[in-house]
Amino acid sequence: MSKKKLVTIIICAVILAALLIGSISFSVYAYGIAEENKEDDIILDVDQSTLQLSSDTASNQSDNGVIENVNIYTDADSNQYIYDSKTGKLCAYNGNLSSLNNGNQKLLTEKKITQIADNLCKRLSNGNYYTMTDKQYDEETEIYNFTYYHFVSGYKSSDFIFVGIDSYGNIANFAAPNVDSFKKIKNSAIDISALKNQLEIDIKNTFATDMQSYKIDDEIIALQEDNSLKMFFYVEITLTDGTITTYQDAIDI
Repeated sequence: MSKKKLVTIIICAVILAALLIGSISFSVYAYGIAEENKEDDIILDVDQSTLQLSSDTASNQSDNGVIENVNIYTDADSNQYIYDSKTGKLCAYNGNLSSLNNGNQKLLTEKKITQIADNLCKRLSNGNYYTMTDKQYDEETEIYNFTYYHFVSGYKSSDFIFVGIDSYGNIANFAAPNVDSFKKIKNSAIDISALKNQLEIDIKNTFATDMQSYKIDDEIIALQEDNSLKMFFYVEITLTDGTITTYQDAIDI
């Protein structure tokens, strides 16, 4: 599975109701040009009592750390606010794209939009450090999509933050489902060679003589319910008949 496809699947799950577990604090104020962009205050500090509960959803992807229940609320403009039902924390937002620009706003430069995304990530991070790993512009929606990861022992973890900002600087959506999930996990050396050796064994056992070659697209550390760690490998497999397929493996660290 490619990195883009992985992020797309995770984000769709988050936005549409299959969210990862998260605990978010909004005490840190943004820097840079955030003072010109007060929309994050309106969204992050929303009074939940003014919202309407629209659905209560469950997910069956617990092996990847996905929580069982989230509550989705909507406001008068049909914007969605997604809360972790266990902690009551806002962990994602999905804006109604048709109501983002009121026609009185001016287009911003990519640099300023990136600053807005960085500022929002900082507010969502609860003091943790995240690295931007991907930035893409969707011409159809005119939204810049940013992906940030918290790294553990030098590898991306399932603690990610996704931010979508439109061309006018409005927050289109965000997801910060796993903030603080690795807070008590200490960085330690990972024997990546041993993990990759096990991955190769698993691939050969699965595809046998049908495999021609394989390529690792991504490696992400995920925290399990018992606080153990697994390395999730997302692999592209080329079969002997030229067909390309995807493979996912989770190996204990």
